Amino acid sequence: MINGGITAQQGTSSYDASSYNGSARVAACGGGESPQPAAIPRRRNGRTTRSTGLPREQRDAERPNAGDSSVKRSDAMRSQIKRPDTKAAFFDIDGTLTSFSTHVVPDSTLDALQRLKDEGMKIFICTGRSPSQLGVVLDTIPVAFDGVVAMNGQYCFDNHGFLETETLSRHDIAVITAWLDAHPNVVASFCECDYVYFNQITDTMRKTWRKLGRTAPAAFIDDPHTRSLEHTTFQISPFIDKAQEIEITGLCENVKGVRWHPDFTDLIPADGGKPIGIQRFLRHYGYTREQCIAFGDGGNDMTMLQFAGIGVAMGNASDFVKTVADYVTDDVDHDGIVNALRHFAIL
Repeated sequence: MINGGITAQQGTSSYDASSYNGSARVAACGGGESPQPAAIPRRRNGRTTRSTGLPREQRDAERPNAGDSSVKRSDAMRSQIKRPDTKAAFFDIDGTLTSFSTHVVPDSTLDALQRLKDEGMKIFICTGRSPSQLGVVLDTIPVAFDGVVAMNGQYCFDNHGFLETETLSRHDIAVITAWLDAHPNVVASFCECDYVYFNQITDTMRKTWRKLGRTAPAAFIDDPHTRSLEHTTFQISPFIDKAQEIEITGLCENVKGVRWHPDFTDLIPADGGKPIGIQRFLRHYGYTREQCIAFGDGGNDMTMLQFAGIGVAMGNASDFVKTVADYVTDDVDHDGIVNALRHFAIL
């Protein structure tokens, strides 16, 4: 396995790969149903109680900062707060660790991650990205994560041999591919453990990729009709609206859509999701859900925020995402992660 800049097999063609940091790929897993764990790319050189059964108004009133997401606590105030028994922290990437404005991880976040590690906490990535799309972000973070929940919980691994996965069924892959054939203008990505490819490149896809700036991974093209028969597919992400998402999932046997970007949705097994991935690591370490904190900003983070002992929505999250969080912190560009950790006396 590898730790850093790597190579992998190429697709039949790629879209402007050099400008999308295409060197950050993960070693090939090979085909079939037994993927090997990818390595985590690295840079080289008092718990709140969620009363889910209560009315929304009452839950909002009980949220620590329901009225003001910018509340800061002094060191003296934090010393009076009972520190929650938090053992693990899970972080979304886009819009949580990285900024959609600067496309980098803020220095305050880098410092917070290192301090968590120094204090013995386990830290994890929890993202909709595939392992092969992580290097463009993690190569810029000089902190070793303890594991990765990738592809919205479908591929969970660390650098010590831990690997638990769930794939899309062959039947549902065939249904989605047939739907794409009937809608030839729709672009979609197919995610394997070590390789992500598109059925085609469109102007909509180009526009979305440019918005990701330097954190946009390489874009490769392949034929899902043949490749999906020979390689395991964990997630398919078509560029469709909500109505089309409902149409596709209604045709499948075990598929749901989770959306972190308005331009596309991630199609995963209906019994999957980020909380399932988090549970895999919690079981591995013997932790409970009450002992973890999770940070996110997108629609695909909502169930994760509801599941975690402490669910933190970034200030740049939509209002809909914020309604399910225990705490709404500042946005990613204004020290949101470290401010939330200070609020709960974790740092």
